[in-house]
Amino acid sequence: MFGSKKWNPKGQHCYVTGGSAGLGLALALQLVKKGADVSIVARNEGRLKKALEEMEAVRQTPNQILKSYAFSMSDLASSKAALDAACVPHGGKSPDAMFLCAGGSKPSFWVEETESSMRDGMDMGYYCQAFSALAYGWLKAGSQRMVADRTRGKIIFVSSLLGYMSIVGYSSYSPAKHALRGLAETLRSELILYDIGVHIFFPATIYSPGYAEENKTKPKITLKIEEGDEGLKPEQSAVSLLSGVENGNFHIVSDFQCDLFRAGTRGASPMNNVFLDGLYAIIAWMVESNDEQKRPTGREIFEATITGAQPRPFIPRLRSDPPAYEEYHPLPKSLAEFREREGRAERKKLLYQLWQQLPRPEHYVPHAEKASLAERTKLTPMKAEKLKLLYEEELLGSCGGHVEGNSGSPVNWKEFKEYAEAKEAELWDIFHNELDMDGNGHLDSEELAVALSRAGITLSPATLVDFMTHLTSSQHSHSISFEEFRSFLLLLPRKISTAEIYRYYEVHKFLGDDGRGAGRVTMEGDVTLSAEDRPYSFPSRKQPANGVTQIPVDHSASDDRELEDDGYYDDHDHESEHHSILDGHPAIKFLLAGGVAGAVSRTFTAPFDRLKIFLMTRPPDLGGTPLAPRPGLQGAKAIANAVSRIYMEGGILAFWTGNGLSVAKIFPESAIKFMTYESTKRAFAKYVDHVEDSRDISGTSRFLSGGMGGIVSQLSIYPMETLKTQMMSSTGSQKRTLISAAQRVWQLGGVRYFYRGLTIGLVGVFPYSAIDMSTFEALKLAYLRSTGKEEPGVLAVLAFGSVSGSVGATSVYPLNLVRTRLQASGSSGHPQKYTGVWDVAAQTYQRDGWRGFYRGLFPTLAKVVPAVSISYMVYEHTKRRLGV
Repeated sequence: MFGSKKWNPKGQHCYVTGGSAGLGLALALQLVKKGADVSIVARNEGRLKKALEEMEAVRQTPNQILKSYAFSMSDLASSKAALDAACVPHGGKSPDAMFLCAGGSKPSFWVEETESSMRDGMDMGYYCQAFSALAYGWLKAGSQRMVADRTRGKIIFVSSLLGYMSIVGYSSYSPAKHALRGLAETLRSELILYDIGVHIFFPATIYSPGYAEENKTKPKITLKIEEGDEGLKPEQSAVSLLSGVENGNFHIVSDFQCDLFRAGTRGASPMNNVFLDGLYAIIAWMVESNDEQKRPTGREIFEATITGAQPRPFIPRLRSDPPAYEEYHPLPKSLAEFREREGRAERKKLLYQLWQQLPRPEHYVPHAEKASLAERTKLTPMKAEKLKLLYEEELLGSCGGHVEGNSGSPVNWKEFKEYAEAKEAELWDIFHNELDMDGNGHLDSEELAVALSRAGITLSPATLVDFMTHLTSSQHSHSISFEEFRSFLLLLPRKISTAEIYRYYEVHKFLGDDGRGAGRVTMEGDVTLSAEDRPYSFPSRKQPANGVTQIPVDHSASDDRELEDDGYYDDHDHESEHHSILDGHPAIKFLLAGGVAGAVSRTFTAPFDRLKIFLMTRPPDLGGTPLAPRPGLQGAKAIANAVSRIYMEGGILAFWTGNGLSVAKIFPESAIKFMTYESTKRAFAKYVDHVEDSRDISGTSRFLSGGMGGIVSQLSIYPMETLKTQMMSSTGSQKRTLISAAQRVWQLGGVRYFYRGLTIGLVGVFPYSAIDMSTFEALKLAYLRSTGKEEPGVLAVLAFGSVSGSVGATSVYPLNLVRTRLQASGSSGHPQKYTGVWDVAAQTYQRDGWRGFYRGLFPTLAKVVPAVSISYMVYEHTKRRLGV
């Protein structure tokens, strides 16, 4: 502050730790020159002796007391012993100023730290100063001694610029220096009552012997970052430190850059200068704002990195990492060398598999339509289906076959082998001579973007990521190998060009699933997943097509001899590889992943279901909650009362009543639904749409197939649903076991009672599906129009699914309530008896009005977001574990 009295070290006893070298020694020499009595402390007696000689050389008066003490500052006892020894020549009086310069650093990465190295880092960077300044237990050191002696002194910590910020490589050092800042803040607020000043120094790089030692083991990336750093000599830093103490500054810095960091991160710390600090804060803000404008956002960096447009962030190898490559494998220089490396067995597996799984077009594509398909217009699902047929027709012709009516002529092995080898040579040529511009044997996103740009195609980063994912065998791949390139495009019958490759990718994408993924919400607010979530794919080495009608393959003796002669056929051709019981059954893997996701999701959200059934079925005279005259606070109170009642009846486990049945029915329900769905699709394909591939059926047929799958699965597992409702709607006085619930339902009406409410439940299937699908498509369309994106992202799809499912569930909720009350009828918690659907509706309306049909809606909707989120995370994780 302006006009404040400066501190003068002349005649003061100054205690300096770490005083044998570097900043500590330079500071001690400055203090001696200013007439101070100086005590230096360090571990190395040899260095201390030389340091004391240098101090004696600059002594100002014969009365100055200059001493050195050999102690370690790494523990409290040694720190106290050193301080006690330094006080003896001064009559036991505490030092007037304590300059705590001791410390050290061993730069490293956080992932390399051990418990021992972390503790060492705090010892060297924090405790070696903290022990000298603070009291601990019965020992009295530093600050407590000053208080006891009524010394109006100073305590000066030495942090670092890394106490304001940090860079990679200082995993234990930087946190210790941040801790010193916190210690100084705390100590200052306590000792200000005793007129003891606290200061902390934040120097930039100091070229000291310790710094030179650090650089010997410092990570390369840290050295790279610091290579342009203009550090200071110890003498320069000592002058800055002493000047700051003399001026009474709390935060002391060594240069202008550090001053900007200080002003920009000062927080509630006191100012050094009102005018300058305000100016520095403005400059720091302007520099940071300008830097932020120039700097790409985190999302932009992520997308550019994930697509390969810019290199991945440099992550140096750790000392614990194994060698990068056990053996160096140079890139093949020719197609012949590539084929030799791939091996005859691998090539046999690929080509023989493709030969057996060649798709068959159902009919010719008219010439007039072929001309329109050749135009580079926006692709639609209908156009994609026709392009697929055209690809198959052309592929059949390229392999020596042709389409006649509704059947394709056989393709023998020799013709297919000739086609495949010629296509592979064509792909090799375009991959290495046109696309791989840097010749590293891989295509990155930048090379793909350049090639697409030349073809007049510009893609967003997200679309480029998806494009690369389709061409590779794994998600988020940064490059495409020739093997992946060949596997994706081997059955593309046209002359290979960038535009044709992109159009082929578009057809793949349009013939996939509905894109709903984990966002499907049922009428009850649950999340359901099925094998329909599989992406559509043409036959490939990595993922053979399932369910695709094959061309009649002529397995004549001559073909077998050709295979054997070519080395592509042996006794193991028809043997399957049994790596896992699920290998070759992707549908089962997807169903299993969906089942696991559903089980975890329903278990986590079971309390919402329990609360919903309670609100739906429990009348007020049995502990239920009456319908509030007005929604809002009273509605919240009703829910709170319901939660309290459930807890009183059975404790915390009461919220999971019936969850076992809810989980148990997932797998049979999903399997039955999927099998019915697939069977119905095949029936529609054969008798209604007259197509061979069930994936080619119309949207109406697909909708009806989904409805049939839902109806059949409901019929199959409906008794389990009734038992679950009976268990959840029972009061505390009645057993809630599965057996007791089954006996009670049987006594109420036999087999028919297990299916009470089935009709109204099935009635709601189709309107729910229609509302859900139409809402989802409307949200998706509105999103694409407003953002200009080609496809919504994963989070957007999940949000659309959650909203559309919630809207659908709300629309048919009255039907769901009527069904639930019929199922719960006769239980101890819902003793009302009903003659049928209309009786339930009449009694509900008579008692609660139209709002009574929406009892329990809030917990139903409240569980949607957590259910979808949990399902998606578990589903994706399980798919990865299952390898799909």
